[in-house]
Amino acid sequence: MDTSLWVGLLIGVCFVGIFFIVGVVLIIKAIRDRKKAEASTSWPSTVGTITESTIEESYSRDEDGHRETHFKPVVKYNYQVVGSTFTGDQIAFGGGSTGHYKSAQQTIANYPVGTQVTVYYNPEKPEEVVLERRAASSKTMLIIGVVFLVVSACSGVIGTIGFMALNFF
Repeated sequence: MDTSLWVGLLIGVCFVGIFFIVGVVLIIKAIRDRKKAEASTSWPSTVGTITESTIEESYSRDEDGHRETHFKPVVKYNYQVVGSTFTGDQIAFGGGSTGHYKSAQQTIANYPVGTQVTVYYNPEKPEEVVLERRAASSKTMLIIGVVFLVVSACSGVIGTIGFMALNFF
């Protein structure tokens, strides 16, 4: 068999493998975030105080070299559990940066510095906390994960058919 055929096969397998792994990781993360959000509905709460409420800006470039800006709402708060003081920064499970400044701005508007808030904490790990008992972007992660798996499967099937056709003719 021709060396270029093996190289093409190896590249195809890597492509399929990477898409498959990314898809599985995203689906697992989405499921974990949803489970944690469900579990947090039975967590006890305590009062916390917002100590920081800002928007973090980061940049990335797409394959064409265009610069994209990402905005992440950053909310930090102090809270106490059984006499110990902790610091938290998780608003909800999952989530993170967004491409929209207004969305990040709306989030931090809910948490001005100095405001008292309800903090929900894991009684087994009091450092594990959230302000909102929800999975912020689990639907998006789940959809993207499924798309990656479908692309992986389709590419694998098409690549296999193409490879078999080359070997028969």
